[in-house]
Amino acid sequence: MDYILSLLEIERGDGDQWYAKCPAHADNKASLSVTRRDDNRGKSRVYLDCKAGCEFGKIIYELEVSTRQMFEPIDPEKKAAPSRAQRTERSAKPEKKRAASRGKEIARYVYHGPKGEYRYAQIRFEPKDFRTEPSGVPDGDRVPYRLPQLLKGIAEGCRVWIVEGEKDVHALEALGEVATCNSGGGDNWRSRYGYGRWFKDAREIHVVRDRDETGTKFVNAVTADLLQAGVPSDRIRAWQSRTEQDHHDVSDHLGAGWTLDPSKKNPDTTGLVPFDWDAAAQQERDQRIAGRVAELRDEEEARARHQTQLAASMVPPTAVPKRRTELVRRSHEYLIKKCIPKRGTGELFGASGSYKTFVLIDAMMHIAGGLEDWHGFRVRRGRVLYIAAEGGGGFRTRMDVWLYEHGWFAPDKAAELKALDDHVLIVDEPFPILAAHELVQRLPEGWTPDLIVYDTRSNVTAGLEENSSTDMKQVSEAMRRLSAEQDATVMTVHHTGTSEEAADRGRGSQVIKDLGDFALQAEGDQDEGLRSTVFVRKFKEGERHEFGVRLVPVHLHDEDGPLFDDDGDPVTSLAVTDEQVEPGAEPKVRMRQQRQQVTQRSADEMKEQREATNAELAYRLQRFAEENPGVGTNAAAEHFALSARRTQTVRDLAVEEGLIKIENGPNNAKKMYAL
Repeated sequence: MDYILSLLEIERGDGDQWYAKCPAHADNKASLSVTRRDDNRGKSRVYLDCKAGCEFGKIIYELEVSTRQMFEPIDPEKKAAPSRAQRTERSAKPEKKRAASRGKEIARYVYHGPKGEYRYAQIRFEPKDFRTEPSGVPDGDRVPYRLPQLLKGIAEGCRVWIVEGEKDVHALEALGEVATCNSGGGDNWRSRYGYGRWFKDAREIHVVRDRDETGTKFVNAVTADLLQAGVPSDRIRAWQSRTEQDHHDVSDHLGAGWTLDPSKKNPDTTGLVPFDWDAAAQQERDQRIAGRVAELRDEEEARARHQTQLAASMVPPTAVPKRRTELVRRSHEYLIKKCIPKRGTGELFGASGSYKTFVLIDAMMHIAGGLEDWHGFRVRRGRVLYIAAEGGGGFRTRMDVWLYEHGWFAPDKAAELKALDDHVLIVDEPFPILAAHELVQRLPEGWTPDLIVYDTRSNVTAGLEENSSTDMKQVSEAMRRLSAEQDATVMTVHHTGTSEEAADRGRGSQVIKDLGDFALQAEGDQDEGLRSTVFVRKFKEGERHEFGVRLVPVHLHDEDGPLFDDDGDPVTSLAVTDEQVEPGAEPKVRMRQQRQQVTQRSADEMKEQREATNAELAYRLQRFAEENPGVGTNAAAEHFALSARRTQTVRDLAVEEGLIKIENGPNNAKKMYAL
């Protein structure tokens, strides 16, 4: 810490917190924070933080120190950092080095208060550098340069010039003008310093910018501060040098032989040039747009690098070029023939109420239990890893109900039941699909899955957008990588869309289906006694087909009899049976038929209303008003599908018969109430 401090130009601070001028940029206001903190490994570290945004590496480069020198062992007996006097005495040689680095003092600009009292000084060195003495001037003590002369000139009605440096002030004073500036350069005019309050009574204020970006910021800051202080806008004018070289100021303008005011003979070629606010604003917009374009380009390059790295991380280790004779024929390998292959990716989707989870449990139990036939399709035994991200709490009941319905709890089935349990593992909490590597590490040693199921996809892809093909492609790649690494089938359970158009596909992006090897859809049909139709929408090595399954409600039993929950209600669920049933209609066809039925039912009701007598309608209107007190005539007309004239006739008849009464509501609207 002491060595680092000895290399810096310290302005203020004590103990473990110091402020110094940053060596990485032309610093006039001690913007570098130097802090020492202890860690839990017996060392202290020096932190360098430049408020102007200089990078840490650039700072230590300028100091000619290494990162290792930022650390030092903690001395238990060490007190606070030495005071400035102690450091000066102990580090005389580095102090001389710093003094020499400032260069030669060539000017001292003294700032006075309104009564001529000394406030502070701005010292200029050669090579060009500045320092405020004393350092750390409070905001409230800062004043414009030559303040007493400024106030005198304003009182006498003189015009006032605000420029960017003390050298320019003296150049203007040599011409008999009243001029001022702020300390620290054009980018240090701050409204919190209260400069604007000294110009309230000035009748004419001229702000002159240097020809650079800082000059534009200076004009904007000064003008905003003056307006905030109450100076009328018609008293403020902005100018710039007639010389067009970068960084030229009013001193360069005058040194080139130009005048402050245009001459009468050549008004367009003499004097200062008016500051073009529109051009400056356009330039600022262009710079902002260029900066944003650069940011977007950097973001795009970073995104491309990330995608490249992500793609590289997803390449399976077995993905190497092979000869034809080295390839393995795998067309015959399956878990459920023509439905679920032995390896690859896919999905099972369906609407709410389609019984897709019950269909999935039925398929899983056939695979894990080694049953030979699943609704007419051959089955090969395998291990199943099921991530029950939706409804994990009730999954045990659903599995037990299936086992009970299919006779697996019989005493003579104990060995087979144990073998089935050994072939199924369940994760009863959401587990992100992109964290598949972590999931594999948590599997029991020696246990490798043949089928991995994520139920549902939306619960294991939190933070990803299901309508984004980019996000879903990332999910698909993760599934394919997991499939290749485990030599298993990976599938998700998903929901369908709600519209008729989306009734036969999963909700959102279709990337997972398009890039996958199979896709199944379950469609429920309660009208046919708890039936679900399974549609094989995609199977790479087989044709599309469908088949129906029957579900039955089951009251779960154990060896002691029927089971009941804590409230005394029976423990029940649904189970898919082995009964062969005819498949139902396509989802789109079913939705169209349902819509037509609703339309026909509405048409029949409207026809009945039209054919009813006025007396019948009057009693119906009474019941309608009883259910909807204060209902209006228009609402009744819409409900009964009647014209406005006939509705009024029925209403008047109901009033005459004493069935309803009419009261006037807001805007004389007729409100009906049943009697």
